[in-house]
Amino acid sequence: MVQLLLSNPNSNGDFDGDSELGERWVSLWNQLDSVLWSSMIASGRSEARLWLCNTIGGIESITPSQQRDIFVKLLRTKPTQLGIATQLLEMIFTKRARRAGGIISKRSHVLERFFEGNPMQISDWFSDFANGAGLEHKKGAKALFRFAFVNCDNCWEELEWRGKHGQSPDVVARKPHYLLDLDVSQTVENFIKHVPEFWSSTEFQESLKDGEILEIDQKFFLDFFVRLMFKDDSKDVWDLVNEFLMEEPFSSLCHHLLIVLEEKEFSYFLELLRRNLKPWSEEGGVASWLEILLSENGGSIDQVLLVNGVINHGRHLLRLVNDEDFEEQRLEIDDIITKMGRILSDANTLTLYNGICFRRTNKYVLINEDSESDLGSGESTKRKKHKKKKERRKKRRRNFDDDNDELLEHNSFNDLGVGLEAADVSSWLLSTEKYSASWTNVDLPENISNLCFSAWMKIASSYLT
Repeated sequence: MVQLLLSNPNSNGDFDGDSELGERWVSLWNQLDSVLWSSMIASGRSEARLWLCNTIGGIESITPSQQRDIFVKLLRTKPTQLGIATQLLEMIFTKRARRAGGIISKRSHVLERFFEGNPMQISDWFSDFANGAGLEHKKGAKALFRFAFVNCDNCWEELEWRGKHGQSPDVVARKPHYLLDLDVSQTVENFIKHVPEFWSSTEFQESLKDGEILEIDQKFFLDFFVRLMFKDDSKDVWDLVNEFLMEEPFSSLCHHLLIVLEEKEFSYFLELLRRNLKPWSEEGGVASWLEILLSENGGSIDQVLLVNGVINHGRHLLRLVNDEDFEEQRLEIDDIITKMGRILSDANTLTLYNGICFRRTNKYVLINEDSESDLGSGESTKRKKHKKKKERRKKRRRNFDDDNDELLEHNSFNDLGVGLEAADVSSWLLSTEKYSASWTNVDLPENISNLCFSAWMKIASSYLT
């Protein structure tokens, strides 16, 4: 992999002018693709899809208006995309509850059937009366209280009380805590039967505007908004959807919405995305390779999933093939990479040709530990604490490094002639383009791969423009 990425592609499209050698090289890469793909599929295609969704979310060239148009077109495809619509509405209910509440308040009359015959929902919304002490009634209780007082001549008799007798408006006005004796469930049922004007009243509408009503039964309101979107084609609902799709980060939309798409719809999304991509530039972000792939020929979903897994999730793939359940695939990969190593007569020549080198770095001790005895007892105590803290950090780092040693212990890495031992990596500095940086056994494989791939993509892009 390292040698491929560090090599400049020549204009003839072969391997250093040797077409036969180039064919062998391509054949080996195709075999490697096949083995890796079979391993990914065996472990679960959904995880590979999730990796790709996260990568797509990293594309930075999509504007807010473009992301809105892409997802709206996806929502309006036939048959109705209930999965993505429901997922989107859940996001809106969580992040734009007040805007959703405003839409519900305009249609407050529909909640009459929402509460009818549902004592639990009635209790959740209408039972929050204050017990005095200067507190206010909340939610539906406040709406019920205000409406009953404003319209006491017409509806007061519909209030049901638990005591031996009812309370008059004058008494309740002086002592509002008496409302705690109200049989809320029966009162609301009476309002459903005999006071229909309450459900379109200003008092009830005001109680809905903050969107808190959504928490009582989210499924009911999801179904309600889906009907407004696709059956009624309600402008205010689509305005909310368009607004949200422009304001929400593209990465968040991809993370939450793409995972629910079926294969056909996901392919359509990739096509919509391709139409909106800008020509790739050297300043592109982490998903630039994907932009090139999609903008040039699109590629099948399987190809895109595989390329994304190899480029952005090599660590996961390596752990996967090292699992005991994938022993056969691991042996195949070892054999393929060994054959690749034989093709490369001198792998280190390419490393030097590209100006990348490694050099050892010594570890310096700023203060000799023996000198602590010459310090005061207070200073010595501080240094001992600092030393213990430093040792704990080193221990945690060693434990973390141990989890990632397989990246360098894998025989295939050395088969290509890189020549770095896992135990020595922590004492190396990488120098390239007159810049030096320390590397550890955690950072080296992944970062050098990303660096080489970025450089190779710049070269490849020159052949595409």
